Amino acid sequence: MEVLQQILKAATSRLEDERNRQPENGETRTIEERDALGEGGNDGELDPNKSLVFAALEICLCLIVRQIPALSPTPHPAMTGAARCNDYQLLTAAFSILEAPSAAPAALQLFRDLTSDNRANNKEWRHLLQSALAKVIDLAKTPGPDEAAPLLAIAVFVLHAPADVAAAPNLQYPCLNHFRQCLLSEDSATKLKCIKTLKSLFSHPEKSVATPYIHSLAPQLVEFLYSEKAKKLTSNEDFRITVETINAVESLIALAEPHNRIQMLSLLVPILVNYLVQNPQDKNINKHSISLHEVSLQKLMKIGPTYPQEFKKLMNSSSELRTKLETAIRCSQQNHIKIKHEVNINQSISIHTPTIKLKTDFSNFS
Repeated sequence: MEVLQQILKAATSRLEDERNRQPENGETRTIEERDALGEGGNDGELDPNKSLVFAALEICLCLIVRQIPALSPTPHPAMTGAARCNDYQLLTAAFSILEAPSAAPAALQLFRDLTSDNRANNKEWRHLLQSALAKVIDLAKTPGPDEAAPLLAIAVFVLHAPADVAAAPNLQYPCLNHFRQCLLSEDSATKLKCIKTLKSLFSHPEKSVATPYIHSLAPQLVEFLYSEKAKKLTSNEDFRITVETINAVESLIALAEPHNRIQMLSLLVPILVNYLVQNPQDKNINKHSISLHEVSLQKLMKIGPTYPQEFKKLMNSSSELRTKLETAIRCSQQNHIKIKHEVNINQSISIHTPTIKLKTDFSNFS
């Protein structure tokens, strides 16, 4: 096991070096680009034949099953009997490897398979899943090298296990609390993953699953969007966090009952209008604020036609909102016309540029 630990340690160190290395073009890598450098790439799919993580998990599973036969996913008659835990240090080493950051992607995939297994309809199996979730929650209390790993593991149980697994009060409250803590994290990657995961939880088909997360955590997202921190952006990470938070809150509009939709719109629309800048061409405004302005304007232009009655009611209720939005739309249209005009002029110049034709033939000149 010491050899395996050293291999994983070396692989983790190499991955961190690669993530921290400056790209040749001199630009800073985004969070998504850094994450994609690990096993699984952008889609998170692992090839069992090439994955170091899978190989490590196989070794750990073989060792654990040898010591505790009852844990075997495919029990064999020869493996029945009492646990043979005669080397606790060996088992401890195996479990510590399973908690390593490099094992996280495969562990999440394993959790997903277990939670969506056909046996999940069995009461005893659901109790086992609840026990596993309780262990994940317990591990989340101790800060590790990857803050997002416990968060994503909890999300797998909530999203893919039967609804009653994570709905038990003694499990649901700690899950909600962990998400709440991750939203307050100083680590941008953790916060971003938390927001994206919440958007998925909000859209869960089972209302009994989604509702507690909406009621408990949506207000925290809205509160963030109203804060100055969401508007004053200094990095790509700040921009992504604000935009993903907007996306999460926006998803609640479609989920709301028609008679409650105006309430959600009355929260989001003023936020988006507040992100609009008076003059996007102002050189003193940083690129992140300009990008947020463009995203906000696009969303407002989409919300208007989608919910015309509610949108009109909101605009009529506040002349300030209406004026600021109209100004932004007019400015955008003028800028579009200006760009189009410049393109036409450049094309015209290119077409009518005179060419000099030489009357003397120099082809035979030597």
